[in-house]
Amino acid sequence: MTRFAGRLAYVATPHYCLPGCLGPRYLSLILVREEAPAHCLYELKGARVAVNSRDSQSGYNCLRHSVAPMACGKPFFSGVLVTGSHADSAMAVGAGRADVAAVDCVTHGLLARYRPECLAGTRVLGHTASAPALPYVTRAGMPAETLEALRLALFQVAAAPALAPVTEALGLCGFTVLPAGAYEEILTMEQSAQRLGYPQLH
Repeated sequence: MTRFAGRLAYVATPHYCLPGCLGPRYLSLILVREEAPAHCLYELKGARVAVNSRDSQSGYNCLRHSVAPMACGKPFFSGVLVTGSHADSAMAVGAGRADVAAVDCVTHGLLARYRPECLAGTRVLGHTASAPALPYVTRAGMPAETLEALRLALFQVAAAPALAPVTEALGLCGFTVLPAGAYEEILTMEQSAQRLGYPQLH
């Protein structure tokens, strides 16, 4: 919806059988240190936030959207640490280098399953609003028949009993082809924060 606009073609949206995911939608979990006294996001005013990147929906945009109504057009966090990945954001919180981070429920679920050390010392404070999940894409200009073949292949993978160990390991449980414009919701979240005078997460 931003830097890749016009350069990619939408294929399908995965469903993940992980906590916080619902069909083709996902949300981000707001992580704080295990011993943090905060009970709600508002109590994190003045905290240090870790983000995976500034163009991330799940690590930046949705958290900005959550904070904007409380910020009143003024800085909310005392600093922003750009970590490069959700796993590194979670570890920054656990290690005390940051106080809060938003990590999407897919990444959080897979980290809990395969790399629990990344979540050590953190707990879930709450969650952001949901949005359409990160889609499968291909290059722009792909012929329509190729797009349909890719979609059919994904549906077959999700339904194939022989591949169940693979899909279960990935937390995948299906795919949906969303209507055109479904991902405009992400830009709406950004615009909502801008209207409230909070264009940057800080």
